[in-house]
Amino acid sequence: MRAASLTLLIIVAAGCSDAKDSGQPSSTAPAASAPRSAAAPAGTTSTATTASASPSSTAAAPAAFEATPEPELKEWATSKIVKVPGSDTNSCETRMVREWLRVMCVNRNAELGKPAAIKVERGRAPNERSKGENLKAVNDITTLVMPVRPGTDFVAAFSWENGSHSLSVRWPDGTPEAQRVMEFDNAGAPDGAATAGGDAPLGPGPVAAGTTSPSEAPLDDVASLAAVPDDAAWEKTPEARVKGSTAAGCETKLSGDWFRARCKAADTTKAITTILPIKGHRKTQTTVKIEDGVATLITPYVEGTEMHARFSTGSSSTFLVLRWPKGPKPETIGAFESGK
Repeated sequence: MRAASLTLLIIVAAGCSDAKDSGQPSSTAPAASAPRSAAAPAGTTSTATTASASPSSTAAAPAAFEATPEPELKEWATSKIVKVPGSDTNSCETRMVREWLRVMCVNRNAELGKPAAIKVERGRAPNERSKGENLKAVNDITTLVMPVRPGTDFVAAFSWENGSHSLSVRWPDGTPEAQRVMEFDNAGAPDGAATAGGDAPLGPGPVAAGTTSPSEAPLDDVASLAAVPDDAAWEKTPEARVKGSTAAGCETKLSGDWFRARCKAADTTKAITTILPIKGHRKTQTTVKIEDGVATLITPYVEGTEMHARFSTGSSSTFLVLRWPKGPKPETIGAFESGK
């Protein structure tokens, strides 16, 4: 009996060993645990859900800055003046079209003298140039044209006869436009004369032929002057005789004690982009407006008037001179003259 029991145990053990060696589950092996449900229990978050909610994977990428071509001359003529600290002090006009900045410095600063040149010191390839700029003075005007985009780190030295100042333009990459900085190194100095279209009072400037003083402050406003005519009144007013006005592309009219020159060139390359009253102009009554390719100057014309203004296209300039010597009003009230 004992031998039979031993034989039975050996047979059972051998059977278990065969089952393990064959890789088949034993009939006595515990059942496999049930798979987890795909839905996570309430109050918990699965690993996959956590990854999809990660800020790094869901945050929208910042929109790429879209660069645009350099503006045409006609676009500058209708552009808005932007504030660049130090520009008024240096007699420089600053305008922007899209991301493009134009800095035009003219001969209106008695201390600095005539603009001479612009030297780019940082932020531009050695032979890189913008088509609308004059880095060496042309008709006593220097002009810089540059794009201001994220990542810009630009410095240029502007020189005049009697000194120089640096313009810095910075916009750190990855920062909003509010972090953009454009300023001259003398930005802390009080601003003086404004360029055409600016908000500051019009100050002294360059001289036209026959002008004896290179720096003259605006005259007091004319007392008891009637209101400036509106557009409808100007339309009904006949043209006044101003020598050279047709060649300059300007319509000249005289209504009562008010004179208006309105210039619009058929050729956009000859459009007036800047008007600078420089002698005999009034503190608040002489106004300049450049909009939609039309340049307009309005000023009083009364007995004793000797008013000079510089009209510039960016590549050339001419001076409007209005004269009324003591005595009867002249038939020809002024002329467009070449500068010196």
